[in-house]
Amino acid sequence: MSTNGGVTVQEIKDKLDIVQVFKKYGHSLKKEGSEYKGSISATSKSGKSLHVNPDKQVYNDFAGHAGGGDVLDAIAYCEGLDIRSDFPQVLKIAADMAGIELHDSGIDYDIVAEKRELQRLYKIAFKYYHGCLPEKGLEYIRGKWGIPDKTIDEQLIGWAPDNSHLSQVPEIKDNFPEELLIKSGLFYCNGDGKLVDIYRGRIVFPYCKNGEIVYSIGRDPKWDEDRSRKKFIKQLVHSEKHPYVSRAVENVLFGLDSIKGKDMVYITEGIADAIVLLQAGLPVLSPVTVRFKESDIEQLVSSCRGKKLVKIINDNETSESGLKGAIDTAKALESAGIRAEIIILPLEG
Repeated sequence: MSTNGGVTVQEIKDKLDIVQVFKKYGHSLKKEGSEYKGSISATSKSGKSLHVNPDKQVYNDFAGHAGGGDVLDAIAYCEGLDIRSDFPQVLKIAADMAGIELHDSGIDYDIVAEKRELQRLYKIAFKYYHGCLPEKGLEYIRGKWGIPDKTIDEQLIGWAPDNSHLSQVPEIKDNFPEELLIKSGLFYCNGDGKLVDIYRGRIVFPYCKNGEIVYSIGRDPKWDEDRSRKKFIKQLVHSEKHPYVSRAVENVLFGLDSIKGKDMVYITEGIADAIVLLQAGLPVLSPVTVRFKESDIEQLVSSCRGKKLVKIINDNETSESGLKGAIDTAKALESAGIRAEIIILPLEG
């Protein structure tokens, strides 16, 4: 594979040493036999979950945080990037490390910079939402879905108050220009050009990718009693309807980080179901809907490619909408050569 700069990807990789790359990013590694061992996360019990093979120039993180792969995968993880969607940027970083100049890498540096700023904003915004979660909200989450406080904290599940004015939170107001807030997908821009929070009176769930918050969804708890209300609102993305939202905002599947390095993946219909599986240590993806949209099928197939088995667990209702959605998902996976099974739950009600 040749880059626009006239050099091959392999030539860039050949100039790098994966052990030194990890050390450059602050990961301490010690030689044990033919490998170097250390950890990606401070929570690693053994401190040796990260195995790096200098002969093969590959690594594997047995704690599941960083997955596994070659030096480009390592750079992508350490930079908080996705090796697929952010490949040009990963390649540029690798080339810079290798001392190789890419004359035309095709990277939109404005979008790259904007993406990093948005991730910084999301980290603050969702910590704020998490801090707003009242005891009543905690009781609702515990009682309805069986999600304990530990998982609520780990997943940074939060609450957007009924009168939420996220743009006025001091840490956000003082550190981010309104121009970036408009682009974040966390606000509508009304006819007067003023920012209006998209999440109000909603339980908020952030989505992570490579350890960074990149997307989110909000659920209305009042929907349980009033089905005329909108159950879910997803973060805005760039579209004809919302042209002011940055192209850097990614509508990703929930649970992407959990499936790295796993041979089997579960797919659930709901986000709460996915979180319950996550807290049991199972790899799971969720579209947070009955069936994947046509635009999400490519992302689903790409995420599950190379997995030995995908198990689909949708709700089971008398309308059979969950089952029909599961069948559509299974067909999409099977047509891409990915083995899929459907688990049918007991009929609801």
